Amino acid sequence: MKYKIDNEELSAICRYQSAQATGSEYVTDELTDSRAKALDYYYGRPRGDEVDGNSQVQSMDVADSVDAILSQILPGLSSSDLVQFEPLNEQDEEQARIESKFCNWVVMDKCNGFIMLETLIKDVLLSKNCVAKVSVDIKEDVDRERFVGLSQDEMYAALMPTKPNQLVECTNLSNTELIKALSKEKTNKKQKLNIKRTTTTRKLVVEAIPPEYFAISSDHRSVYLDDCKYCREMYWSTRSDMIEQGYDRKLIEDLPSANSETKIDSISRNGLNNEQNHNEQRLVCRSWRLKSIIYA
Repeated sequence: MKYKIDNEELSAICRYQSAQATGSEYVTDELTDSRAKALDYYYGRPRGDEVDGNSQVQSMDVADSVDAILSQILPGLSSSDLVQFEPLNEQDEEQARIESKFCNWVVMDKCNGFIMLETLIKDVLLSKNCVAKVSVDIKEDVDRERFVGLSQDEMYAALMPTKPNQLVECTNLSNTELIKALSKEKTNKKQKLNIKRTTTTRKLVVEAIPPEYFAISSDHRSVYLDDCKYCREMYWSTRSDMIEQGYDRKLIEDLPSANSETKIDSISRNGLNNEQNHNEQRLVCRSWRLKSIIYA
């Protein structure tokens, strides 16, 4: 018999894993410190050991070295055939060619692949790691239409989808009433027809995630995430964005705002002087810090 856990227990497990995960905002470890220092060196910020009366100029050796390495690596990644699938046999050659062409189109053209690769490589050089996420962005657009006194043919035409991946629903009549209305050849001038059109679009997204916003279970030792017990991405979202994504409006409006950044490597990347500066920037858009969790 499989053991079932409730939402409270699952939430407690996720909080525990998040608290001890490497890269978590609750843990200040050697990796977080080294990332913050590397970013400060890259931007030439003061190190804190300056002496009054002496020169305050900061060495830009880190930035010069990183940019020099990037200039040598990136030309090899500008090819339009960056992704190639090897066919399994002679019959698979055409399918492998189509898949290679499609992946190159999605990654390099639709997702600005060259900029993404540049960001990932720079993250590796500065932060000792990089994170890329592949996801499907699903968006639903809802349109509503109202008709009165349609003929039989006009009702059939109104109930037909006008776009691909569109679901058409009649909201003011039950299935039985709709069938009855469609079966009448004589036009009813008072017959109302309310239609809801839901058009679903899906977009494959490949993007670079800032390493400081990614945390992984501290006891995970593999370079692959297939058997990872816990990993998560942290991101900021506004109240309006969350409501648009389908979250309950009352629940979102009752949530307290999270307007301060506490991770020192994230503060270094964003160029913030202190938590108050971050608070002032975030307060305008009423944002929350969310986590996208993968738990096995």
